[in-house]
Amino acid sequence: MKHVLIDFENVQPEPGQLYSLENENCHIWLFLGKLQQKTLSVELCEALCRFGKNVHFVKVAKTGKNALDFYLAYYLGKITETDKNAVICILSRDGGFDVLVEHLKDNQLCSGIVRLENLDEVNKVNHSLSAQLLSATIPIESLPTQCAPESIPNKYEDTQFINTCSRKVAQALMENDRFQLKGRNNLISIIHKLVLKDELEEFDIEIRKNIAESIVNKLSTKGMLKADPLNGLLSYHFISSEELLEILITQVKSSKAKTLTGLENVIRSKAAACYHDLGDNDISQLVCYLKKQNILKQTDQKIEYAPFPASTAMPKPKQLAQPIIINAEEDVSIMQKVNQFFTKCTKNKPASKKALGNSFKSTLKLKDAQIEKLIQVLISQNKFNITETGKIVYLKN
Repeated sequence: MKHVLIDFENVQPEPGQLYSLENENCHIWLFLGKLQQKTLSVELCEALCRFGKNVHFVKVAKTGKNALDFYLAYYLGKITETDKNAVICILSRDGGFDVLVEHLKDNQLCSGIVRLENLDEVNKVNHSLSAQLLSATIPIESLPTQCAPESIPNKYEDTQFINTCSRKVAQALMENDRFQLKGRNNLISIIHKLVLKDELEEFDIEIRKNIAESIVNKLSTKGMLKADPLNGLLSYHFISSEELLEILITQVKSSKAKTLTGLENVIRSKAAACYHDLGDNDISQLVCYLKKQNILKQTDQKIEYAPFPASTAMPKPKQLAQPIIINAEEDVSIMQKVNQFFTKCTKNKPASKKALGNSFKSTLKLKDAQIEKLIQVLISQNKFNITETGKIVYLKN
């Protein structure tokens, strides 16, 4: 587990610096002096929302010389007592912590520890810490001389490396049915032999198998894989576009980011945690949908959430004239058939614009131009959105 302990009395990180940290398996400890407890910016709070329950606010009860330092030292001791594999970053300009840092290093009471004066300096410290605190990789030449060689973990033990590999495997499983094997050993085999062939080529066969097995365990923990208790065969449970939409809406309502940038970061971070990468256009479409549903409203960069004051409630958008597909009479019949089509394939809806177009062409016998008009009608009725990659995101009205 990663732990970032921030001495907020003398170092106030920028919100953007916190966004550079991996939010998975990372705890943020914010130590607030008596005078800083009422001055936290909205932007900083939004950046901290990414870490959810892993954010800890430690309030120093009284002012006094070194009061905050004693608090930080106490909680540092609690962390190392309960987590021997902790990777720790102390963010402080107080060099007095260096003695404590050296003591923890010398006695190997944690996997790694460093004191920084600025979060940007993470890129300047040794690879074993930076690789676990950030997604960036640091060349081996930048390792400080005082870092003992034996303290550098192997790449295949690095949390960030495993997370990156897990993301690639999850996306491969979601996008390609042929990877969804029923046997656990077969799945492990195809992961290290095919899906992660390039990433794992530098390791021997046993390490490759161990990495693949740890990824399978990770995906099982997240509920993406389930083994039948009788025969052990695997079943796959991926988050559908509808489920992802519900998850993102719940996260947006919970976090209540006050700025558009903060809202976009909340959406992007939560989607990534579900192994879905959303582009800027996808996020913009979702924000537009949230506004249409009166979940939030936007004034320039400012975001407000329902319920809105009666005087500022958003007016209902004017209904635009629906484009004609063929003619008024035939369009009624077409829409009835479309509704029947979606009712029949509730659990197996076309996932892309191309697949939907082919289905409509087969069932409705329409021309390409008519199908395009029909799709635009369904988008205007909030049936679904289409991402910049052609993927369909179905909406719940």
